[in-house]
Amino acid sequence: MIRILVFIASSTAAFFVLLLGSQLPDTVASHFGLSGKADGSMSRDAFVAIMCVVTAATPSLVWWVQDWATRHKKLSIPEADYWLAAERIETTREFINKHGALLSVMLAVFLAYNFWLVSAANIAASEPGAARLNITLFLAGLAVFLALVAAWLAALLRRFRRGGA
Repeated sequence: MIRILVFIASSTAAFFVLLLGSQLPDTVASHFGLSGKADGSMSRDAFVAIMCVVTAATPSLVWWVQDWATRHKKLSIPEADYWLAAERIETTREFINKHGALLSVMLAVFLAYNFWLVSAANIAASEPGAARLNITLFLAGLAVFLALVAAWLAALLRRFRRGGA
């Protein structure tokens, strides 16, 4: 079930990229400086293809790596010997899989959000060099994402204190 959730989030993000990408001009601003001014461009088809792969593969890869590490007892968690003992391994795996899926979903949403920002900049511009990324919205999204990752990490560390179940 967890694997399906990650697949749905990754697929939805990639589908979002395809839908919104079809509205982009033939040449898109694909890189922006700290001021938000475009300083790199590429063809729409290449940009959309790359972003589809990134938004679909990255969250899935994050989940797969943690799933592999859990199955092979290669986790880097506090008190790993305690939490990977035979009597606790199944509940540990279940928690890690669900927690890893949550991170993957957050990442898929963050990547789709950034694609939306870049698309909005390109759609509003008369030409790729004139595109301006809304830095305020980018930084706000980044701050929310980093706060969620910090909360995710705190929950992980809290869970794996000895007796933290």
